[in-house]
Amino acid sequence: MNIKILHHDDWFANEESLKKLVEVLYNNPNVDFAYCQSVDIDKNNNHRYHDFGNETNLIKNDIYILIANNFIGAPSTTIYRKNSLLFDENLKWLVDIDFYIRILQNNPNFIYIPEICINIGISDTQVTNSCLGNQKVEMFENLYVYKKYRKYFKHNKLKKFKYLLKKTSLKYLLVDLISISTQGGQSESVSAVNK
Repeated sequence: MNIKILHHDDWFANEESLKKLVEVLYNNPNVDFAYCQSVDIDKNNNHRYHDFGNETNLIKNDIYILIANNFIGAPSTTIYRKNSLLFDENLKWLVDIDFYIRILQNNPNFIYIPEICINIGISDTQVTNSCLGNQKVEMFENLYVYKKYRKYFKHNKLKKFKYLLKKTSLKYLLVDLISISTQGGQSESVSAVNK
């Protein structure tokens, strides 16, 4: 059995889209996860295309690259075999990245479908819009995911630090450091991750 997520504001690009997604897993029993190209469409009918075909080798070489770069896309672009994995309830924004990594930890074989099968509806009501620029969400989730997977990084400590700077704006990091030094302890977001 396969699971196909389709968020309420996303839709199939054409009448063959679901068939293509299902057939990829059906025809490849050694694969548990697949994803496709997508296009973001906003209320003014502006289109932004997502083609991560060039990045598949990066994921195959190091699935943890997804922490810094979502080369898979929105959950609606994916299909996967039913498994015992659950979404991490501690996450709101990076929940998809975390889930992709855990699926690929179980079975690193995946297939990228180089066709647009999914349209992503872009609006002000998306979870992404409530998270971007939200210091508490960005700091907590990036530190939480970093801490969860840091032992798997193939990089040295400097690259780990650069990752944190990339994923959380320098402003947030400086605010946290100032908060730590003025309070003589940990900031709220750092202490939440340490729990």
